[in-house]
Amino acid sequence: MGAVAAGAPADDVSRWRQFGILIGLAFQAVDDTLDNKETTGKTKGKDREQGKLTYLSLHGCEEVQRMVHAYTEEAVGLIPSGPDSGEVVSFVRELVARKK
Repeated sequence: MGAVAAGAPADDVSRWRQFGILIGLAFQAVDDTLDNKETTGKTKGKDREQGKLTYLSLHGCEEVQRMVHAYTEEAVGLIPSGPDSGEVVSFVRELVARKK
């Protein structure tokens, strides 16, 4: 929406849309992994107990980590170079490295 609101060209809007999709997938995969840990402040295994379909239940921990890395790297590759690109990359990396 930010690219649309800023009046960005269609190619840029498409790039940022794909960026958002990838970061959303990575975020959810990390969230599903964190649900299996006790250090998050959430009840451990709550998603599993509720029968929710998660990245972790479908793929296992190692594969989910690989997927998070792949989504993140693809998303980072979509960020246009510019004066603020480093901050966006740092934000993305912090988002997927979170422990809570």
